[in-house]
Amino acid sequence: AGEKRKKIHQLKLKTNELIREQEATHDDICSLKATINDIKRDVNQFEENGIVVDVDPLVINQNSVYIEQWTSNELNISTL
Repeated sequence: AGEKRKKIHQLKLKTNELIREQEATHDDICSLKATINDIKRDVNQFEENGIVVDVDPLVINQNSVYIEQWTSNELNISTL
């Protein structure tokens, strides 16, 4: 997403520069159109597919965790 924002920002700067200079060539316009189409395609893919995250499950060693068991008769109500 950060790369796309950077690309959009650069596209805006280039467009503003061409407008200011009024020297947009056919190649400049084709390049801008191609960049815009690339960004549109990427945005559409994100909207259709979402962002896929592939992660491995967290494996916890049973020896690393200790849960003490207690019974209700061990509970001291006076400390509550």
